[in-house]
Amino acid sequence: MRLVSFVCIIALAQFAIAAEDGAEARKKLVGVWKGGVEDGAQGHVLTITPKLVSCVRVRDGKETDIGGGTVKLDLSKKPFRMDATGTTGGQKGRAWFGIYSLEGDTLKYCVNSKQPPKAFKTGDGNFCLVLKRQKEKDKTSSTTTKPRVDKRSQYAVAELEESAPAQVSEKVRRTLADSGLRILSGDQVVCDIWLRVDVPTLKGGKRADRNYSLESGELLGVLRVSKKAAGDFRNLKIAPDVYTLRYGLQPLDDIHEFTKQFRDFLVLLSAKDDTDPARVSNERDLAERGIDTTGESHPAILYLKSPVRGRKELPAIVSTPGSDANTMLQVLAATTTAKGNPNRKAIQIELVMAGYAKE
Repeated sequence: MRLVSFVCIIALAQFAIAAEDGAEARKKLVGVWKGGVEDGAQGHVLTITPKLVSCVRVRDGKETDIGGGTVKLDLSKKPFRMDATGTTGGQKGRAWFGIYSLEGDTLKYCVNSKQPPKAFKTGDGNFCLVLKRQKEKDKTSSTTTKPRVDKRSQYAVAELEESAPAQVSEKVRRTLADSGLRILSGDQVVCDIWLRVDVPTLKGGKRADRNYSLESGELLGVLRVSKKAAGDFRNLKIAPDVYTLRYGLQPLDDIHEFTKQFRDFLVLLSAKDDTDPARVSNERDLAERGIDTTGESHPAILYLKSPVRGRKELPAIVSTPGSDANTMLQVLAATTTAKGNPNRKAIQIELVMAGYAKE
């Protein structure tokens, strides 16, 4: 069906907007859009960010990723143009011509493989998608709970009634909680985190070589870094952006001999590149993808302390001594649901959000 071919072009695509198109057009299109062909097939989810367009089709609860290509806007005439060129699979090099209109929260996008459509109407080689914007709650009023503060710490955590940002792929988004957690330093937002729900855990329970009953490479959540001075557990500066969080284990080798007590951690991957929630089973691949994200010689990591039983009123920020007398760690203690072990319906994580280990 030609609709499938068309959507292939825009999935996982670079969103190229020429300078003359204006920043305002880009802002208006950024977001998550859901709908389908006018009076036809439904179940399309289009996610637009300043640099990326991704599309999936959802039918009977099953999600299908579709193709890839570049997209260019032209606002010099009406209706506005949105042309596409395939860059992957069987659509590589194939051109599609499109027009679009944006009225409030409704986006109409009509395409043809031979010439620009003259009207927003399906037929004669045209396919017209009608999509509705999925609204996010106002970020300025989304923290609805009073921040929970450890008296020994300037850090606090508040529950955030907001879904994961648009940079996150639809497949990853579906694994996350509907709301997040906001980490604050005084009145400044440090970062936001969305934990995964139903985290796959080891069926046999906890292993002696790690503090968490998880396999390396499992997705645990998504992190949005806001504070420019944020750093990881090795004091490597983390650029403000959106990242996926995957469980990792520090290698047991001579290079890591003096830091082997810090075995469990989360490695940060770029959310725009890490779009599949499936486990990254190759530990070397996980490390290399983390290095690609930082551009340094080491991936950015956040240390996972061994969870302390009996904590109440979670989530909370807990201040705890580090590996030396002069270091205090600010730890997010939180819980989320788990699956895989019939005796474990939840998992508690203790993630160091501030503080680092001296090497």
